[in-house]
Amino acid sequence: MCSSDLVIPFVVPARAQAVNLAVYNGVGQMVRELLNNAVMAPGRHEIVWDGRDANGSTVSSGVYIYRLQTDEITSVRRMTLLK
Repeated sequence: MCSSDLVIPFVVPARAQAVNLAVYNGVGQMVRELLNNAVMAPGRHEIVWDGRDANGSTVSSGVYIYRLQTDEITSVRRMTLLK
């Protein structure tokens, strides 16, 4: 894990057939999709974002938003990427 990697913790309240987790920039453009329709057991999970966009390019330091969506919930949180 690199110093600019961000660990995104999240909780899945019940077994989910379609977990989606995406990172967006400050103007709402999707930067990268980290999970796409993943099947997950209930409980606490973590995923690491390496600070790269969908093309593999390193993004700049700043505030980003991640959106977690499951069968039952949608959660949006802010995070700060520092390099």
